[in-house]
Amino acid sequence: MRLALAPVFAASTLVLTSCLPVHAQNFLFRWDAEQDEASTTSKWEDPVNWFDETTNANHNSVAPHFIPETDTLPAATFDVAVRNGGAVDFDDQTSLALAGAADAPVVIQRFFLGAPGAGSGSGTLNVSGGILNAGRSGAGIVTTIGRAQDGTLNISGGQVNVGHRVFLGSGVNGHGEINLSGGEFVIFRGGNSAIMTPEDITAYGRPSFELGADDGDSDPLNSTTGVFNISGGAFSTRAHIAIGKYGTIDVQGSAASQIGIGSNGSLDGGWLQYAGGTLRAGVDAGGITPILIDDVDDDGQGDVRFASGSLLDPYDLGGALQNVWHTVMQWDGTLVENGLSLTPTAIGAGWEMQVLGNLLQVRLPGEGGGLPGDYNSDGVVDAADYTVFRDNLGLNESALNGNGTGDPSGNVVAADYNLWRANYGASTAPSAASAAPEPASTLLLAAGVALMGQRRRQW
Repeated sequence: MRLALAPVFAASTLVLTSCLPVHAQNFLFRWDAEQDEASTTSKWEDPVNWFDETTNANHNSVAPHFIPETDTLPAATFDVAVRNGGAVDFDDQTSLALAGAADAPVVIQRFFLGAPGAGSGSGTLNVSGGILNAGRSGAGIVTTIGRAQDGTLNISGGQVNVGHRVFLGSGVNGHGEINLSGGEFVIFRGGNSAIMTPEDITAYGRPSFELGADDGDSDPLNSTTGVFNISGGAFSTRAHIAIGKYGTIDVQGSAASQIGIGSNGSLDGGWLQYAGGTLRAGVDAGGITPILIDDVDDDGQGDVRFASGSLLDPYDLGGALQNVWHTVMQWDGTLVENGLSLTPTAIGAGWEMQVLGNLLQVRLPGEGGGLPGDYNSDGVVDAADYTVFRDNLGLNESALNGNGTGDPSGNVVAADYNLWRANYGASTAPSAASAAPEPASTLLLAAGVALMGQRRRQW
């Protein structure tokens, strides 16, 4: 399911382009209790929390603590920075107060959470409801979270829409974190790149989202991190993702409704994971929400590249089914490079991974492990397992006892026949392999009919 964003991104909000002049930058900071005891709110819509950095005489102070001369709120022509230990809350009441309705967007240009420079320090934005549009577009426009400081974006409800590139964790000792547990997070544009090589930019274009840049590596004490935790809600981008040396995407279980890379808009997704970049995959009793690398226009895009040294770190969130292949990622395009390897922690816990067609899957074997193609779990892949496949084609994959392909549909599919055929004769005890018998042509016809008309699954 793709997000319907037409009502949110009205034409009037899309005039915020890079050709506009640079406007005043507002930022939120935590008031010093001794100097402003009356200020206790952290709500976005409270003007006392904001001041205009460009017009205030004290804007160069490292730790400014003062009341602005006039109350000011960010508007559609303003950038917003949250730093110097500031934390701001945005919810339904914010949209109601500033836009007239809880489902109406509050529009700004872009935001920065944690930033170097005057009044530097950490910054946090908590979104639990309402709609926040950072609508400024342009190839050089970027929202940064954790640029040489600590920056955190928490989304538990509502919707955050960004019309340009998002950069998570960058600079020397930049620590950026996004926690998506509910609501929607949409990046509907691409932009410049600080991670990708010129060759990759030529091949894949400009990304929507980058995390964990290594642009501070010249400093021997650099400890940059960029972490995106997805435990619920929905996430989609217009273009691809690039995960740098210090970047981690952590999909935590099966509660998220959508992780669609390239699913928003008319461009196509892609996945670039560089050396050191980590994909964590937390499996719960319901499995894990797969990441879809989407070729929206079916024009040969949606590729995946796992560079040598990139890492996969599956783990058990509690209740993970053993001997079952769980799909972590599905791509519409091509796996152009596979240098992905399991982390030592995952290997120590017994996890396995496989690439099966256009699927990246993980499995936690139980005692004795599973045998691919052994659908009746009797320790040997033989004609009896073919019968189990035949009788359950199109039905729930649980009939295969965790030894099938683990197709994202959750059903027994034609690929399970190919898996059985490829492993025919395998056994948990040493035995001579025999040739797989050819199934009746009528069965193949039935399988073809059952699978005709199936559409590519979309989240």
